[in-house]
Amino acid sequence: MGKISSTATVIFIFSIVTLSAGILFRHNLARVWAASQPRTQPFVQLAFTNPNELPQTIAPGKPYAFGFWAKSNHQSHPYYYEVFIEGAKGKEMISSGQLALEAGMPTTQEMALVPSEVENRQRIVVTLPELGQSIQFWVNGAAR
Repeated sequence: MGKISSTATVIFIFSIVTLSAGILFRHNLARVWAASQPRTQPFVQLAFTNPNELPQTIAPGKPYAFGFWAKSNHQSHPYYYEVFIEGAKGKEMISSGQLALEAGMPTTQEMALVPSEVENRQRIVVTLPELGQSIQFWVNGAAR
């Protein structure tokens, strides 16, 4: 009777060890599998609404319109934006504000530019400073 009870004890302990090892293996396997799956990094797309229609030449006092859009792939969040014109003499703020982005939905912002003075070559920059993202286009200055 002593042998049966020690054999049963060994089988019982072996069963517990095997069961524990199986649980640990399954847990680690699930962690390894989850870590190996590709993850989509959060990002915000930023682009001009009609890039083929951006002004190429600007003149002082004349109005120019253009727009840009932004789209977040991960969360709804308001992002601060700045739009400025920059040339050899420095940069001038055109507009600033917030874009209230809803996850997966593009938000468009229309801009009106009426330059008070122009230089030979300038660039228009739209930036999301919080993200360090910007887009730009170049314009040539025309005489009055």
